[in-house]
Amino acid sequence: MKTVWPIIGCFLLSIAVAAAPQPPGIAKNDQESSSSAVVVEKLKSARYDNKKGIAWLEEAVIVHEGSRMAADRIELNTRKSLGTASGHVRFEGERAKVSSDSARADFRGRRAVFEKDVHFVTELPATDTTPAQKTTMVCAELEYFYRQRKGVATGPVRIEQADQRASGDAAIYDGEAETFTIMGSVKVENDRGETFECVKATLSLKDDTIDLEGPGKAQFLMEEEASSAE
Repeated sequence: MKTVWPIIGCFLLSIAVAAAPQPPGIAKNDQESSSSAVVVEKLKSARYDNKKGIAWLEEAVIVHEGSRMAADRIELNTRKSLGTASGHVRFEGERAKVSSDSARADFRGRRAVFEKDVHFVTELPATDTTPAQKTTMVCAELEYFYRQRKGVATGPVRIEQADQRASGDAAIYDGEAETFTIMGSVKVENDRGETFECVKATLSLKDDTIDLEGPGKAQFLMEEEASSAE
C-alpha cells in the first residue's frame, strides 16, 4: 500500500477544485480556474498522503503563479486547494514582500492571509527624476490577493516612508493605483514636523500626495523669509 512518496528536488502538486465564496472587490475570473499547480522549488524533507491528498514540507519554498512563499513548515491540502505555513514565513510577489510568523493560503482564490508580526514592503522603481521609493507597513494581520495586488490590513497599522509616517486602525493597499488608504484614528507626520489627524487618509505613492477626510485637524509649517545680512 502506497501512502508516502519520497520526494527529491522539485515536483508539482496538482491543486483540486474547491468551492470558495468570491471575496468582495476581486475579479470573478480569479475564482473560476478549474485547477492550477504549486511548484516546490526547494525542501529539506516531505511526506505525502496519497489518500488524503495532504503534503507536509519542511524548510520549503513553494511557487504559485509567480508568487513565492518560504517557511519552516508548509502543509498543502490538494483536495481543498489550501495551504498553511509557519515559522519564518517569507512571501514575494510582484512589487511586494511580506514576512510573518504564520500564513494561510487559498490557491484557488489567489489569496494569502498573514498573521502575527506582519511586515509588508512595496517599492516604486527609480525613474530619471526620482529615486526608488520604499514603503513599509506593519500590522497584526494582512489579507493579500496576490494576483490583484490588493491587500486589507487590520491593526494597529503603521506605515513608514523615507520622509513620512502614518498610523491607524486599518488600511487598504491598492497596488494598481499605488495607494494606501488608512482608516480609523489616523495620524500622519512628515519630516518637516507637519502633522495631520483625521478618520481617513489616502497616501499616493505615485505623486506623493495625501487626501484627508475629517473631522480632523492639521498643522502646516510656513517657511519664513531668511533675514538679509546687514
